[in-house]
Amino acid sequence: MRLKTFDAAKDQALIGEILDRNQLEFTEINQSVAHILSNVRCAKDQAVRKYTQEFDGVLLEDFLVSSDEIDEALNKIDPELKD
Repeated sequence: MRLKTFDAAKDQALIGEILDRNQLEFTEINQSVAHILSNVRCAKDQAVRKYTQEFDGVLLEDFLVSSDEIDEALNKIDPELKD
């Protein structure tokens, strides 16, 4: 990969454009996250199911985890990590 270099004295406009572009991307991301959080606050489990399916490709039937599932997961953990 080739790195692009800039002369700060000569390329101020270009550097400003790059910085502004990054800020715009963060603004869009923040707006999307705020929208998702608002939906989850209002629609609760229904919104979590929707976003889990959208982002993870999983359709959740139930949020409850059985004791057997917990035990099974605990048994899969490396014993050194449990300490």
